[in-house]
Amino acid sequence: MRVSVINKKGGVGKTSLSYNLAIDLDLFLISNDDSVIELAYNNKAKIMDKPKLIDNVVYDFGGFVDSGVLEIVNKSDFVIVPLTADLNSFKKTMSILKEIENENIILVANIAEKNDFEEIKSYFLKHFDFPIFEIKSARIWKKTFKEKKSVLQIQNKNKINEYVYRNAITGYIELLNYIKKGQTK
Repeated sequence: MRVSVINKKGGVGKTSLSYNLAIDLDLFLISNDDSVIELAYNNKAKIMDKPKLIDNVVYDFGGFVDSGVLEIVNKSDFVIVPLTADLNSFKKTMSILKEIENENIILVANIAEKNDFEEIKSYFLKHFDFPIFEIKSARIWKKTFKEKKSVLQIQNKNKINEYVYRNAITGYIELLNYIKKGQTK
């Protein structure tokens, strides 16, 4: 399985999302952007200037499209495009969506606040028929790299976490299940 997480817009949560998906899908993680993934995901993460096409990986593509990136994206089983509810994010998301030649695109309204999901759905469903998931802004996402665990692992760590984060990662779990369901086809 290959999952590519891409958007030309920086700050939309590509690395956090990629990291969590890699852990919860038990896949390798490759990025073309400098980050802490190698420290947090020991022996399963690699930063590469020129990522190679391999299996069993989540690709975290930085806010730029180097040569070879679109080839990998177009050969991925899923292409996840996280975005936030601001005009610059919309513009850069539209730009990358026009470049991708893969039908298995998933939009993620990431770091979502109150009405962000409805705004994103309203705008993008006028142009595309892609599934859209909401991942809410929550403190749990900041803990993942520090604890070297996914949000799911942190939530399931104890009863208090299960209660505190019960609503925070619902959209992430739905996205994860969607990918797992597609993986078995």
